[in-house]
Amino acid sequence: MSRYEDITWLPRLIPNPFRDTERNSHTTNPVAISKSEVPVNAAGQPVTSLRNRYHFPSAANLPHDDDIDKNYFSLDQTTGSFRPKKHWAYLGEITDMKRVARLNLVTRDMAGNSVPVWFHFEHYGNGRPKWMGDWKWEHGDPAGTITEAQADGATLKVGNTLVIVYAELRDFEDKNRTCGLRIDGDERATFKVLPYSLDELLAANDIIVSQKLPSFTAACQHCKKSTKGTPMLFCARCHIAHYCNKDCQKNDWSSASGGASTKKPHKYLCKLYREVNWFIDMDWDKYIFRKGIRFVR
Repeated sequence: MSRYEDITWLPRLIPNPFRDTERNSHTTNPVAISKSEVPVNAAGQPVTSLRNRYHFPSAANLPHDDDIDKNYFSLDQTTGSFRPKKHWAYLGEITDMKRVARLNLVTRDMAGNSVPVWFHFEHYGNGRPKWMGDWKWEHGDPAGTITEAQADGATLKVGNTLVIVYAELRDFEDKNRTCGLRIDGDERATFKVLPYSLDELLAANDIIVSQKLPSFTAACQHCKKSTKGTPMLFCARCHIAHYCNKDCQKNDWSSASGGASTKKPHKYLCKLYREVNWFIDMDWDKYIFRKGIRFVR
């Protein structure tokens, strides 16, 4: 074993403060790399799911920037450096936002942990960061709590879900020795904000994944009628919603039908399905050096 590989087994001095009780969740620096159980399509190929902690880990399983985790990095024998071995993304629903010199979010991850996220972009000393645009203050608390902010063209709101690709935990030098996530100025393309709650994303994920399984039987999203063996119409935009006739499709566009476990019309759900479908259609196991995921706004 080379000296490079030796250091991958060193545990962190400060334990990860986050927890994940998911049975198939892998932990930091395991003896053997494990994966969450994944659904399989009719061809026997695994189907990407947001519930798979291997590619969408909770904070309890994220790598740390002062360690090299074999779940995420492998040694390039040619250059002698460690590079990502796969794609991964942290998903956290924004539960709180504050301005403390820089923008600070609190997010809820897949396992229910409260994970702080700090934005370290360019700013004027301790004043208002020039990239933030206008603050929207919460009524009665103008000193720190905010309800909406702009970060590099992305709108951040409580209830939205923050996505960070290649996320790594960091220890902050505050009095509480906080452990969390940080987005620096040169990491703008690694984050994205989805205008949906984490529960909405997971519910949409379950619907899309279920359609890729051999046991799937199409049913009208509006009237819920199953027409097994009979051709059905489907939404030309998301290709997820099925309908037994044009009337159901037209009525479902503007009326709530309960799709994705929400009381929302398909006009709302269609965009949600397309956002989630991007994650599911992505090959998260194939990482090409210098060709990682970059979000464009």
